Amino acid sequence: MTIGGGGGIQRLPGSYATGVPAEVLVVGSPPLAAARADPLLTAAERARCAAFRREVDAARHATGRLLARSTAARWFGVAPERVGVVPDLDATSRGCPRLTVDGRRADAYLSIAHAGEVVLVAVSARPCGIDVEVVADVEPVVGSDVIYAPPELAALAAAQDPVLLAARWWTAKESVLKALEVGLGVDPPLIDVRRELVTVAVAPPYTSTRTTWRLHAVDVPAGHIATLAVPA
Repeated sequence: MTIGGGGGIQRLPGSYATGVPAEVLVVGSPPLAAARADPLLTAAERARCAAFRREVDAARHATGRLLARSTAARWFGVAPERVGVVPDLDATSRGCPRLTVDGRRADAYLSIAHAGEVVLVAVSARPCGIDVEVVADVEPVVGSDVIYAPPELAALAAAQDPVLLAARWWTAKESVLKALEVGLGVDPPLIDVRRELVTVAVAPPYTSTRTTWRLHAVDVPAGHIATLAVPA
């Protein structure tokens, strides 16, 4: 998968496609330290990388931006150099990443996620959200009522592997929040992800809506878990 030009990265080592609905293009990669030097990164993206304290965080950010460009380039059938990734400055979208082609807003949605040794990008003609977590990292919040509703907490308490289930549900909640583009504008406990279909009500200051999302498990390396949310 070409993601760079000139002396930059020519292919993304270890990149992989995932088993998700045909209307969504999802691609994953490990974080690559060399991504920071790729000429496709903008000055703002390089500055963001330099601001991270840990090298792995800089690598994840750079890899995510390059992977977004390469995935969108495949989606639109253009060269990666023509694709931009910019934050939406609309106050209600919480700076969600947007795609541009030749500097103009592109007609597609983008979601980026990274954790541990996984970077994921989803591109779709309809709203979508993707999230990935390291399963073990979720253990401290398994019993949190800030994240899980009482019925979910009861199910977690009875689960054979509560950490794995909590991680699956957390990525599901995050993916729906990303698809809604409201940040934490909806309290996570209000998003019941115990089933494949999730209905969420959004209130002001966002546009009042009631939407239903379908959850899909995303294939990722062992020790990680990921979920994609798309309109039902």
